[in-house]
Amino acid sequence: MTLFSASLSVPPKPLRLAPVLLVALCLTGCPQSSPGAGAFALDSGGADVTGAVQDTTAPVDASVPDGVAAQLDGATTSDGTASDTASQPLPCTGPLQQWFTKSMIAPQYEQARGVKALPGGGFVIVGDAGSDTYKRQARLTRLSDYGTLIWHRTFGSGEKEDRGEALVVLADGYAVAGAIRSVSAGASDGWIIRTDLDGNKVWAKSYGGEKTDLFEGIAATSDGGFVAAGTNRSIKNSLEDGWLLRTDKDGVVLWQDTYGGSHIDQLRDVVANGTGFAAAGENWSAASTGSDAWLLLVNAKGLQTASKVYGKGDKDWARALVRMPDGGFALTGKASDKGNPKLWVIRTDAQGNMLWESVRGDNQSEQGWGIAVTTEGGLVVVGDTNSGKTGTDAWQLRYDAYGNLLWDQRYGGAGNQWAAGVVALPAGGSLLVGRAWNSGSLDDVFLVRSGPWGHGSCEGVGPCGAKVQADCDDGLPCTADRCDSIDGCTHTNLLDKAACGVAMLCVGGKCLQG
Repeated sequence: MTLFSASLSVPPKPLRLAPVLLVALCLTGCPQSSPGAGAFALDSGGADVTGAVQDTTAPVDASVPDGVAAQLDGATTSDGTASDTASQPLPCTGPLQQWFTKSMIAPQYEQARGVKALPGGGFVIVGDAGSDTYKRQARLTRLSDYGTLIWHRTFGSGEKEDRGEALVVLADGYAVAGAIRSVSAGASDGWIIRTDLDGNKVWAKSYGGEKTDLFEGIAATSDGGFVAAGTNRSIKNSLEDGWLLRTDKDGVVLWQDTYGGSHIDQLRDVVANGTGFAAAGENWSAASTGSDAWLLLVNAKGLQTASKVYGKGDKDWARALVRMPDGGFALTGKASDKGNPKLWVIRTDAQGNMLWESVRGDNQSEQGWGIAVTTEGGLVVVGDTNSGKTGTDAWQLRYDAYGNLLWDQRYGGAGNQWAAGVVALPAGGSLLVGRAWNSGSLDDVFLVRSGPWGHGSCEGVGPCGAKVQADCDDGLPCTADRCDSIDGCTHTNLLDKAACGVAMLCVGGKCLQG
């Protein structure tokens, strides 16, 4: 069931090929091989690296921790695309396996911002790390299914804030989008890095002008190129505008445009939708008060075909976007009224018309940062919450296809933990990534590999440790199927008038014509 929950700390590439020693510590169920030591060369943004670069790739350990079996199956990534991965463990026993990688050089400020499952098994994570919050390098990290570090690569000089925000998995490598300040013409530029399958840079290019420009989302195009979404101030020499930029496979710009109005408008994520692209963010120009969550649709040439805003209060926004199997979209972010933000999920049709929404939270602060499609057509959403405790916890919520909340789980302990990205795995499991901070320490990457019921540990789950999602499915559309650590499978009637199909509603546990 559960594979690992960890705070991961990996050093950036040091200057002049200084040696790096990585020590992997598994508290239980350690794989027999550990990552090897290696050396790195500095990659200064888009410039070529001179000198030899020693590969830090460790042999992939095909062994599986005792008591855990792996299966090859389909998974969906956070952009809704399918991949095959040996990333869903079968029943687990014993204590939680925790995995840490510690630098022997110096502590780092670091965080993970996105994650994808890989066709051959394992995961790739994008984020950044550095000596302080304003001196960072973009980082790409490859993990096995069981949390073993295979390699990591860093990009940028680290002299300023160079960030990795999002990635896509390609047949022959990866593409990362982010922001680069170290070689920017202005405060920052949008940045795309193309790598091979081992994370080695093929090319890196920056885009922008004399002001603050950045990317936060990226999608692959059918012709092998990319479209990136972000914020631009340089093109119109104005306040922030939503920005889309399309390139060919070599990073050459095919078109770019800005979107929005006379106020601050930002795009945070982008997906391909078959005929063009959909992007999500926040829009101040069209909002009656503050900002609204924003869904923008454009054709293949970047011409706007629709723009939808969704408002609940004074400061609403969308942070992540996924395309659904029926061609519609799902967004997550926050709905805020009078300074009390709550996690918000919006489901739309292909034209952006709202089908359903979910607002979750208590009286403190909650928001959504990552979203993925589950194998049964529902959603897994991650974010953070600080209701009911001191500090912030990472938060995971599971919805069915009609917006009914099936379960939610919090992850954390001392200090604060935030979830920024998620990938949905077969039979209901997931991997969420983000960052963790404790008083007196630096930020660490935070990882939680959960099972189909959201448990972050094999301890105390009782009969749920031997059950996958299908085991507790009673086949009834008006029940929420869960697994209780004492009672095993449970089935709770959804509230009356909960959706259970197209124009169908639940009444007394039965699905009837609405």
